[in-house]
Amino acid sequence: MVMNIVSIADRAGVYVRAFLRGLIGGEFHDLAEKLGHGFVCLGLGHRQTTYRSIDDLDTAQDLLIRADHDKRRRRQTSFNLLRTQSHMIRGFRDRIEAHLYSGLPVKISHRGNVERYFPIGLKAISIPHLELEPGQVLDLSTYAEEWDDPYAGHLAVVANIGSCVLRDGARIQVQGNLLSMVIQDLKVVGSPKGDERPGPDFYHIGILPSSGPCRQRNGLVIRI
Repeated sequence: MVMNIVSIADRAGVYVRAFLRGLIGGEFHDLAEKLGHGFVCLGLGHRQTTYRSIDDLDTAQDLLIRADHDKRRRRQTSFNLLRTQSHMIRGFRDRIEAHLYSGLPVKISHRGNVERYFPIGLKAISIPHLELEPGQVLDLSTYAEEWDDPYAGHLAVVANIGSCVLRDGARIQVQGNLLSMVIQDLKVVGSPKGDERPGPDFYHIGILPSSGPCRQRNGLVIRI
């Protein structure tokens, strides 16, 4: 009887995976699987959020980078300047980002200092469908107070979104985190700030400097 229940559950899992892949598409499905997010909950339209540690460069590349080799190589011109930065921690963070996003090698002499940058705290979010009403701001940031370990000053967010509708003035943002985001189907209705002229808040997706946990403004800021 137990074996039959397990077998039925396994078959159900296969059907849910196939349904989710057909409903939302391969890229969302594949990243959700890599992040360990449950297909039953996602198939029912529920979001999933998990927290984990990234302990080395290889794991960081596997979880944070979606670009293929050719795309990363084309970015090397932009990132090459970072190789001349000083030996301060910011310089090593820049070297890590240059390696991850463009494939620039990390010098053997720098490897030890770079490895000391790890572990990185990773907040991973999968959302099958996201719809923000006019003026809403979705803040995906993670902050040190959410983590028990002192390493949490080095933080990253992976946002995996199947479909997204941003209505007039709606925005998605992170503050002070590395961000890797996949939005498989994006629809923007209206301008970032309605009829206002372009300014600091004139964007759809923003990667902002750290300013601590954002405070709710007029009920418009949502944190997940």
